[in-house]
Amino acid sequence: MNQLKLDLEKGREAVAKAGKQLIERGLIARTWGNVSCRVSKSRFVITPSGRSYQTLAPGEIVPVNIEDCSYEGNIEPSSEIGIHAEVYRKCPDVNFVIHTHQPCASAVSVLRENIDVGEVNPSARELLGDAVVSVAYGLPGSRELKEEVASALKPSRVKAYLLTAHGALCLGLDSEDAFRVTSELEKTCRKYIGKRYRELYGGFGGGTETGGMLEADLDQIRVHFVLKHKLEQDPRPEDIESCFDPLQLFYNSIREESQFRLYTGGSSENPFPEKDGSSSVFELGENGLAYGSKNEPFSGYLDNQYRAAVEAHRSIYRVYDEVNAIIHAVSPNIVACSRVGRFMYPLLDDFAQIIGAGIPVVSDGQNSDKLANKIAGQFRGKNAVLIANSGAICRGSSRNDVEAAVQILDKNCKAFIVASLLGRVEPISKEKCILMRNNYLKRYSRKDLLK
Repeated sequence: MNQLKLDLEKGREAVAKAGKQLIERGLIARTWGNVSCRVSKSRFVITPSGRSYQTLAPGEIVPVNIEDCSYEGNIEPSSEIGIHAEVYRKCPDVNFVIHTHQPCASAVSVLRENIDVGEVNPSARELLGDAVVSVAYGLPGSRELKEEVASALKPSRVKAYLLTAHGALCLGLDSEDAFRVTSELEKTCRKYIGKRYRELYGGFGGGTETGGMLEADLDQIRVHFVLKHKLEQDPRPEDIESCFDPLQLFYNSIREESQFRLYTGGSSENPFPEKDGSSSVFELGENGLAYGSKNEPFSGYLDNQYRAAVEAHRSIYRVYDEVNAIIHAVSPNIVACSRVGRFMYPLLDDFAQIIGAGIPVVSDGQNSDKLANKIAGQFRGKNAVLIANSGAICRGSSRNDVEAAVQILDKNCKAFIVASLLGRVEPISKEKCILMRNNYLKRYSRKDLLK
């Protein structure tokens, strides 16, 4: 085997492996983000468009010409090949590129600010360079975004870039170096949030150290966000203790033909636990019978809160045939935004693509039937709805789809909190959101199923 072919195979293997690591490390959801590796002076290989990284094989990694972005084979490469090509043209020492949608970096990207690494995280300066550079906004896969990246590149001086309202671009000598950059970038962005907060609002209380910032500090930031919008006052210890408990629980569910299974014991790590006593089955027909986890008649008492949950899930499944999974999302970021009670605008591209052009807040002060009908009605054209003071209900065509929606909603809520306190909220325009949503539905959402 000649050296050129050997390098191509090694590059494909490295990229396929990195794609799986992106999912494992929570740096992306679904097929968002992309990875490439330089395999010669004139070529690089890159992840394909719209295919699951969890099952990605080296043979699906696409060879691309650096000069003109032409590619080999019948598998379409990532829509961001132009960005990767610009990096390899202008940065001769870079051999691996990772584009992520990691949470803190994505949140900080909406501030549209460069980060002085020496001031924020001095120990990372040798790895990241002098600064983390903000790149002006451009639609995903567009010529505009490619040109913005090209103009922002600083060869040999910067290895991490924040793509406004989009994510991060991390450069490395090889895959290990590029992944170290992604990890250090996330720590640096987390520290930057803390630094900016201290500058604007003062110090923090105590807590457990996590990556240079206290976990209690993050709670204080969320509480400050809620109180700034609702009460215009500084957070108190008692506020922090109660701010992130949803007032009402709606649980999670899976459609099972003419029934649905409601899981009351789910968690963010395992929303659909397969254990006795943690679920009950309900018929989709109005006032349908209910069954316990062993298909025995359900004997539990349906109090008002439980009935509201049952009716909400039943209404969504009855109205939307394409929905097969529902999660009640109650992460601290999502609950904080639900307590503010304001329409959630897309601050990040993947929110616009997967969730929709924005989601409303449904009032919780209604009886169970009216609340269920209101929730179901608000889902048209979107995959999530905020419930006042109680988090959000997310829907999807599969477990994977709804879990991705929860992950992306949480990230957009984090960005909304950061922008509200440390900068200003600048939503992506409705026109661009609709364009991205339609493009996603037509071009990307089914690709992995159709290959």
